Amino acid sequence: MSSLEKLAHSSYESYSETAKAYDVTRVPVGLAILIERFSTSGLALAHQQVLDVGCGAGNYLDALKGTIGLLAGIDGSQEMLLRASQKCAGHSNVVLERGSILELPFQDRLFDGVMINQVLHHLSASSDLQQYRQCLAEVFRVLKSGGVLCINTCSQEQLKPEGPFWYFQVFPEAARYSALKYAPIGDLLGILRSLGFTDPVVQTQPDEFFFAKEQYYDVEGPFRKEWRDGDSAFAVYRDQDDALATRLGELKRKILDHSISEIVAKSEQIRKVIGQYVVISVRRP
Repeated sequence: MSSLEKLAHSSYESYSETAKAYDVTRVPVGLAILIERFSTSGLALAHQQVLDVGCGAGNYLDALKGTIGLLAGIDGSQEMLLRASQKCAGHSNVVLERGSILELPFQDRLFDGVMINQVLHHLSASSDLQQYRQCLAEVFRVLKSGGVLCINTCSQEQLKPEGPFWYFQVFPEAARYSALKYAPIGDLLGILRSLGFTDPVVQTQPDEFFFAKEQYYDVEGPFRKEWRDGDSAFAVYRDQDDALATRLGELKRKILDHSISEIVAKSEQIRKVIGQYVVISVRRP
C-alpha cells in the first residue's frame, strides 16, 4: 500500500479545527434536488421529519429549516454542532444530537427522509467499504417505509486532476487522495441495493459550486490555510510541508504568467458538463 493509500484509509483532519473554514468557504449544494426527491414520498414537506447524517456546521439544516417540518442533525464534532446550533437558534423544528453516524441514536422507522451530504468519504475507505455499509444499514433502519435517502457525493470522473475543480490541476495529489476516499458511484449503488433500497436516481446540478463563488474563483485562495480547509482533499499535505510549498510555488508561477486563467477556463468547461457533485436518491420499500 502506498503512503497516499495509507493516508486515505485513515481519518481526515480534525473538524473541530476546520469548522470555521467551512462556514467561510462552503455552501450547501443540491438543495433543489433534495427538495424534489423528498417531495416524492407523498407527504407534504411541512409534515416530514428529515435526518441530516453528519450535519457538520449546519449549512443544510439552516437552508431547509423553513421548508421541512422537523429536522434532526447528528455529528461527531462538538464544534461543528455549536456552529449548527448558532445558525438554527430560535427554530424549534431543528434538533441536534452528538453521536456516531455508524450507530444512529434513533428508533426504527422514525424519519420520512435522510440526507448525507459529502460525508461518506470521511469514513474508512477499506476495500470492502464496511463502514459505508454500516452507516447505510443504520439509515435503512431509521427510515420509514416509502422514505427517501439522498446521498450527496462525487464521482470518480469529477475527482480527476483535470476535472471540474480547477485547483486539482495544480494540486494533483489532493485529487488522487480524494479519489481514494470516495466510493465509486457503482459501488455505492450496489451497497444500497444489497441493503434493500430501491428506485435509484442519480442527478447533479452543473451550475453549482461547493465553494462560495467569490472563494472558488480566488486563485490565490490556496495560499491561505482557511481556504484549503474548505476542501478536506488538502489533508493529503498534512505533515507534508515541502510538498505543499512546491505546489504553492507552482501556483504562484501560474498566476504570474497568467496560465492559471487557462486552467480555470478548462475546468469550467468540464464542470458545465458533469458538475462537481452527484446526488444519489433511493427509497426504502
